[in-house]
Amino acid sequence: MKYLIMTEGVDELTLINILIEKNILKYKKSDLLYLTPIHARQMQQKPAIMRSIRQISGENIIEIFRVGDNLTDLFKIPKEFKTKIKSVHKVCTLPELEMLIIINENLVSDFEKVKSKESPSKFCSHRVKGFSKNVNKWYKDYLGNLSIKQIVTDLKEYRRIKKKSHDNDQLFLTCLIKESILKKY
Repeated sequence: MKYLIMTEGVDELTLINILIEKNILKYKKSDLLYLTPIHARQMQQKPAIMRSIRQISGENIIEIFRVGDNLTDLFKIPKEFKTKIKSVHKVCTLPELEMLIIINENLVSDFEKVKSKESPSKFCSHRVKGFSKNVNKWYKDYLGNLSIKQIVTDLKEYRRIKKKSHDNDQLFLTCLIKESILKKY
């Protein structure tokens, strides 16, 4: 089985790469199609994905995880790949991935008071020191400097507070974490 992890944005891509680097993700790089997560909303956007899928033989051998906060668009599977793809999962980070920063900074109750007027990224821009939505390096440094325990704790807390707002067909980021790590923290 090969896994294709596709991210809606570069922040999600950064987080998935950090999970891989810290050995938290339940899949190894060698398990991933193309050996890395991909920043793309649709397979057709990346010719490398298409080439990699063509080279694999067999049926139901690819499982796809789409990671993002807005996964309402229909995911298009080219006809030639329909037998190769076992399933497609939505891993939702609604309302935005910045919720992990808000959780980590212990600002959830403050955000709850203004969430109808402010997005998580706007809230972070004036409440979290040095936050810059447009600088992916800041995001990588911030999340990359968190301990495994802190990342997993934040992901579990996100799941707890957002459980009611997710659709039934949407998974949480915790579904991509090794079971042994989830139990440990």
